[in-house]
Amino acid sequence: MPARPARTGTHLRTDVCRGGRAAAARRGRTGRPDQRRRDQRTARPRPGLDAARAARTGPALPGGQRGPAGQEPRPAAAPPDRGGPAAPAGQPAVRPAAQATALLRRPARAGHRPPVHRRPPGRRDVPGRHRDGRGPHLGEHAMSSPVTTAAAPPDSPLKGRVVLLTGAGRGLGLLTARTLLDQGAAVVANHRSPSDDLERLADKHRDRLRLVPGDVATEDTAALLAAEARRFGRLDVLIHNAAITRDQPLVRMSVEDWDEVQRVNLRGAFLSTKYAVKTMMRARYGRIIYISSITALTGNAGQAAYSSSKAGLHGLAMTVSQEYASYNIRTTTVAPGILDTGLGASVAAPQRRRMADRSLLGTGEAEQTAGTIAFLASPAADYINATVIRTDGGMRY
Repeated sequence: MPARPARTGTHLRTDVCRGGRAAAARRGRTGRPDQRRRDQRTARPRPGLDAARAARTGPALPGGQRGPAGQEPRPAAAPPDRGGPAAPAGQPAVRPAAQATALLRRPARAGHRPPVHRRPPGRRDVPGRHRDGRGPHLGEHAMSSPVTTAAAPPDSPLKGRVVLLTGAGRGLGLLTARTLLDQGAAVVANHRSPSDDLERLADKHRDRLRLVPGDVATEDTAALLAAEARRFGRLDVLIHNAAITRDQPLVRMSVEDWDEVQRVNLRGAFLSTKYAVKTMMRARYGRIIYISSITALTGNAGQAAYSSSKAGLHGLAMTVSQEYASYNIRTTTVAPGILDTGLGASVAAPQRRRMADRSLLGTGEAEQTAGTIAFLASPAADYINATVIRTDGGMRY
């Protein structure tokens, strides 16, 4: 059976591919097949092929040109003058850089398709990581373009963090907003009633504080808060502080008062958590801090609705931490005692004295509790999870 002819181009010779290196060695051939083939083509004399090519295309000219058969060689045509500097004798002309750039920017010819760079098989982008594996990233579908914020001091513990805070109009919420801003965080602050103090704080920190008025217990406001946080490019921390109280003995409490307390204190926490967690899941990081009360653990006469709503935050926090631990979302509940501002200051004087007497350290300062909340929002508290932090000064039983 006659041997098949050798292939040209980038293919190997048929006899070498089929026979293998052993057969090539028996025939006295050495070296790589493709290199050996090139050596054979350049070294082998081909008088018949060269004569036929010369008769068909004419003799070879300088510069690789050929003239018609039977004519004298013509000198190579000089390149047209394009305004560039003349090349030295014996060297090719060099185009100016502007002309070379123009050549590179020529429009693609009709029907030409640019190469498509495809992802290697088996590789996928892990959510929450850079494509080179260096650290967390936010995809374009997860976050809108970030907004420039005011520069914070280089040693600020919360520099670069975005915090969503509800109930920031007055009391503990206002002090928490001020502390977060002083420590370098960007804050999206929600308030239901007008607050002059919060407006003045917004004038001072125009680039790092955004106010979103509205009822946090409505779904539209909760969604708007999360969307406003995404305008900063990320959402690291949610602090749910919004709360109301309707103190009455249980038998005198109306259903409307009970429902309103549960709606703001517990439904508001549910909605703000729902929309914040959706954003945190895309970033694979988040911290949620619920501001509860010591009455959720000890109870208090006349605060059945308030105490039960705050106790519900404990169950919500524990559940969220277990459901979304794989997304690095952590929860913490802060249970303050009687404070010198906010709802604690609105308690009736006899009851306030009784609660202060039960505390080993008396009435607490709200600024210290705000500092504790700011610490829990910092990276230094990332390993604190699914627990209750009591800031009550110790209770006397």
